[in-house]
Amino acid sequence: MLNNIMEKLNQFEKEFSQLSRHHSKLVNFVLPELKKISNSNILEFGVSNDAMSTELFLNHSKQHNCKLFSVDIVDYKTKFKDKNWKFILSRDDNYKFVKEKIPDEFELILLDTIHEAKHVENIIYNYYEKLKKNSCFFIDDINWMPYVQNSEKDHFYNEINNFETFEKLLEIHFNNRNNIF
Repeated sequence: MLNNIMEKLNQFEKEFSQLSRHHSKLVNFVLPELKKISNSNILEFGVSNDAMSTELFLNHSKQHNCKLFSVDIVDYKTKFKDKNWKFILSRDDNYKFVKEKIPDEFELILLDTIHEAKHVENIIYNYYEKLKKNSCFFIDDINWMPYVQNSEKDHFYNEINNFETFEKLLEIHFNNRNNIF
């Protein structure tokens, strides 16, 4: 029994050390859902230089037999050498091209590219059909509060843009409630 407890503690420490460099949004929101996934596909729109989400997804994929598909306009194909990763150099709204390169089903989709309401709406309506039932579609940067005047990030464009995206997501949700649930 003591060995079992020590093993779990070691596993927790290992996971925590890997996550400590990851942004809190990934740890607090994406990771709990990611832990439920095995033997499946993950779709990521946007890699970025730090590639925190990509690294998190790949670490999970190695342990849980998942395949990660990442789409970005910047060529990150050499960032990782991993048999569980397929990088697609493209805009995420190049629907025909991207859909030819990805499988039909995903258990998790993360959108972290263009954070504008119309773009987010188009991505949702073009890729939602690929999401398996009881799965998650995460959209990054929809909170406008950090960008309001006199706040820590005080940025008018981001405030308005993120608020519009949030409103668009509410509209999509309420107009498609039956399909979502």
